[in-house]
Amino acid sequence: MPTVDPLCRALYIGKPVTAPAGVGPLSQGSQRFLTIIIDLKGSDEDANARMDELDLKKLETRVDELIDAVERLQQENKSLRDNHNSLLAERNQLIEKTEQARTRVEAMIQRLKALENE
Repeated sequence: MPTVDPLCRALYIGKPVTAPAGVGPLSQGSQRFLTIIIDLKGSDEDANARMDELDLKKLETRVDELIDAVERLQQENKSLRDNHNSLLAERNQLIEKTEQARTRVEAMIQRLKALENE
């Protein structure tokens, strides 16, 4: 049962309601209004249970989305690492070719100087 004040509790369980001291008698409209409030409070608990269930489903959906994102990022990370390693290997090959070309050019310059001195 929802937590309500004694006046509302009496209405909730169907007991006749008397107005608190210092307040005039309750009209039928007032009693009906209080009954509606109690019904709303009761349905509040149902709504909270539904909200909890909805929140749980939203959380589950969000966790699934995060798991998918992590898997996607791991695949992307692996692809980027593979690409990085490939680029490093290509860079090393280009550095080696550049060094070979420099050595050949220096050798040609030496031969030209030697021919010039002859």
